[in-house]
Amino acid sequence: MASRRYESNFLVPRGQTVASAPAVIYAKALYKPRIPEAKSLDQLIAEDKRQFTNESPGILISERTPLADGDHQAFRCLYFAPPSTGSWELVAYGEEDDFYLIFTVSGNSPRALEKAMPDFKSLLGNYKKSLPAHR
Repeated sequence: MASRRYESNFLVPRGQTVASAPAVIYAKALYKPRIPEAKSLDQLIAEDKRQFTNESPGILISERTPLADGDHQAFRCLYFAPPSTGSWELVAYGEEDDFYLIFTVSGNSPRALEKAMPDFKSLLGNYKKSLPAHR
């Protein structure tokens, strides 16, 4: 059960659509009890790698330097590069309580991905766990 099968919230440059933008950023939170076969973040990541490899034979997958969120939690980062055409993606994986958190920046070229990286790093770096309201 790969994370890419779940709905996401997309950030798209003004005046663009998900289909027309050179790069988009999206995030999703996966409720752990709904994916019991993913017993750990490492297992979820392994399944994502398997799915990417099956969908795009020849894809290059490499580990990148972790990125931290606003709470200084390290997110494990993987870079996905298709063999020719497709989407170049940097995916940041983390956990928060009962959820796996996945932030992705996806570009239609390596250049588009690189150009979107400052916004992606800012978004992830400003993300903080919500705290319960005090009553």
